[in-house]
Amino acid sequence: MNARLESSKKVSVDALLLERKRLEALLHSVPEQIRQINEKIRAASFSTHEGLSRRQEQVLLLVRRNLSNKEIGGRLNITERTVKFHVSRLITKCLNKYGFSGMRRDL
Repeated sequence: MNARLESSKKVSVDALLLERKRLEALLHSVPEQIRQINEKIRAASFSTHEGLSRRQEQVLLLVRRNLSNKEIGGRLNITERTVKFHVSRLITKCLNKYGFSGMRRDL
C-alpha cells in the first residue's frame, strides 16, 4: 500500500512539474505574442485622414471634442505651443485640400 501511495505521489509531482514547465513556456511567449500583435496593429493602421500624421490625428480628435489647447497638451503630454503648431498645420492642410468652405466640414 505504501509503495502505491509513493508511486501516485510521484506521478502527481511529475504531472505538476510538467504542467509548470508548460505554463512557464506559455508565460515566456506572451510578451513576444503581444509584440507581434502590436506590429500587426501598426501595420494595419492607416490614416483615416489622409495626409495627417498620427499626432495630428490625435490633436484633431481632441479639437473635435472641444478641448482647449492646454487640455489637449495635458492629455498628449505635449506643450500648449506644440498643440498650437499642430492645430496650425491642420488648418493649413484643410485649407489646401478643401478651401475655406470645406474646412469646417472636415473638422
